[in-house]
Amino acid sequence: MIFTVNTSGYLLYPVAKSAFEMSDEDVYNMINYEFSVMLKRLEEKGVKYDTLKRALIPNQDKDNNEVCLVFDSTLIDSSFYGYTIFNEIIPLIDKKSTYSILAGDYIDIINNVQNSQQYLYDALKEMIIECNNSVYQHSSQYYLIFFNSITDNQLLAITSKLQKFKWFHGYMLLNSNSRFKTYLSCILCHICIKTKNTVIISHPSDYDDNENINMAGYPFEESGFKLVSINDDSFGPFLSYKIESIVPDKDDISFSFNALFKKFDSTEKLHLNISDDKWGYLNGDSKGKGGIIKSFEFGDISKDDFRNIIFKQICSNYIYNLRTNEHGDRLFNVCIELPTKNGNIRKTTVALKYNPHLGEVSVVTIT
Repeated sequence: MIFTVNTSGYLLYPVAKSAFEMSDEDVYNMINYEFSVMLKRLEEKGVKYDTLKRALIPNQDKDNNEVCLVFDSTLIDSSFYGYTIFNEIIPLIDKKSTYSILAGDYIDIINNVQNSQQYLYDALKEMIIECNNSVYQHSSQYYLIFFNSITDNQLLAITSKLQKFKWFHGYMLLNSNSRFKTYLSCILCHICIKTKNTVIISHPSDYDDNENINMAGYPFEESGFKLVSINDDSFGPFLSYKIESIVPDKDDISFSFNALFKKFDSTEKLHLNISDDKWGYLNGDSKGKGGIIKSFEFGDISKDDFRNIIFKQICSNYIYNLRTNEHGDRLFNVCIELPTKNGNIRKTTVALKYNPHLGEVSVVTIT
């Protein structure tokens, strides 16, 4: 199983495909070969790929949160404010859970749009839970740190200690899609995977793979963590978490499907099929173990709406848990958000089967 393929922030595959005019079969062979290399590199560093799943796929645990911490760099008396912030955060991180950490400045990549700063200000303010005051001057004054799956208690342990620093502006819970979350998917860089007491970071491809190099320079080992570094040729496409986005990334989804099968045209040629029998099973119109949707207390939803929600997620940039079962079926998952009867939003996993010969995707089940 390949948990995720990320070419959004790792351009080697798109560049190689274009420069060498590689066929889909060439790409399939390249991705699966490089995946086997990545597994070997992890194994040589004493890390099991299966233990990293929570750090690499969308969070669907109702007891965990996707969180963004916000810091005002203008209130830090150092141009190396990232180091100042991480020096305080790393000792607060637990040694039991597994998650990815991303970070970066709240830069303005839409500055050619009139009122771009107003848009970025509004996106920030509508989501943030403020802990200390901050005077907004420009988006780039804020430094952001994103955790993809931490509990309420883990979040409280971090934020309660950070509140004493005036440069800690606040935090956001990003468990549902939002314009701010989508924007983060475009601007943040991967810092590390933390799996219990081990921190996994990347090192440049021309460095010795036998070494463990702390390229970030953050005090992980001083805080009791074991540090492991993995070649960026492996880390970039297979170990870097993708924040879910509502903006389609056709290249990224193409490479993900190409990891499943030797030929993939485009999502425009895909057809998502939900048979009447399958819909009856999922929605509770059939007998037996059916009625999964109703058992989750989702609100009323039509088959067409359900299909459209799934297909939109497929066409964005996030399919995961790519695998082939013992019957040769090519399977993958998407994570969708559905409204519940009480007005909340709940995430659920949809397992899907891909038939490359027909260009058809069909629903297997939801969990």
